[in-house]
Amino acid sequence: MKKRTVKNTAIVVTIILLCLFLVLLFRAATDALDPSTEDPEDYPSVLQSLQYPGTSALALFPDEIPESAEEVYFSYNSDMGGTSLCLKYQTDLDSIQAYRQAAAQRAVWSGSPTQADAKSMGVYAESLAVFDYAENGIPSDLTVYVIYQNPYKENDWNHGEISLVGVSADSSEVLFVLEDW
Repeated sequence: MKKRTVKNTAIVVTIILLCLFLVLLFRAATDALDPSTEDPEDYPSVLQSLQYPGTSALALFPDEIPESAEEVYFSYNSDMGGTSLCLKYQTDLDSIQAYRQAAAQRAVWSGSPTQADAKSMGVYAESLAVFDYAENGIPSDLTVYVIYQNPYKENDWNHGEISLVGVSADSSEVLFVLEDW
């Protein structure tokens, strides 16, 4: 009888340890598959994973975050809902003008994110909330340049792809957004 109790206890302990091991293994595997990051040092490897520079959607994204960049915000998320890459930083006015010129030459649309026709191009002011404009609002001079866009269906942005560059001289900001959902 005593041998049976010891044997049953050993089986229960083994099952509990096996379950614990499987939970930890599953959690480690899920963490490894989640490439989400907000660490600006990860920016070059994220670009590489997105096949930069061979993708037209990333054509105006910088190769790296400039050393002179200030107030850098970076976010990358890729999951079953899609992919989102967001970068914003403050820079000097010469760089702002250079980005404005390059974006204007490649843009399929440009304007304010609050403009009436912005949504038909896939530009939603709400999607810029990731850049934390809640406190001061979107800069009044922010011009968004849509570099690449591919809606799910015409005027249906529930699923689709968009790449844009935003430039604000007043706040000395340049921002880059890639969404594929």
